[in-house]
Amino acid sequence: MSEEKYEEALETLWGSIQILLSIFGPIHKDIAFCYSKIANIYYKLGDMNQTILNHQQCVRILEKFYGFDNPQTAHAYSSLSLFYYTAKETEKAFAAQLKSLYIFNLIGGEFVKSLLGKFLLTFDLLAS
Repeated sequence: MSEEKYEEALETLWGSIQILLSIFGPIHKDIAFCYSKIANIYYKLGDMNQTILNHQQCVRILEKFYGFDNPQTAHAYSSLSLFYYTAKETEKAFAAQLKSLYIFNLIGGEFVKSLLGKFLLTFDLLAS
């Protein structure tokens, strides 16, 4: 896809955020979704600073909208972890992924505990 199409998508998403803000106020899942999509576009454009800033905004909104112990919030932290890792911010990536796993453990129990060991092993291999 051309950079021009990405710019057009960004313009549309920023416009959508303005409309949603006027309807719902600043804390709504659809606004978080827009920030997530904006982050994904910046990721494809290679701008990791904007990717991380916009996805952090998505996480903040989801945490306020759904609460901390919600699968949507956990998934958002997991995605943020991947963005941090791509930006070579491994400590922040690790912290975000641990937060994601902690949330999944709160809501999912034993299944997630088995995933934690696999994650730690994988992260250790990637970090070395």
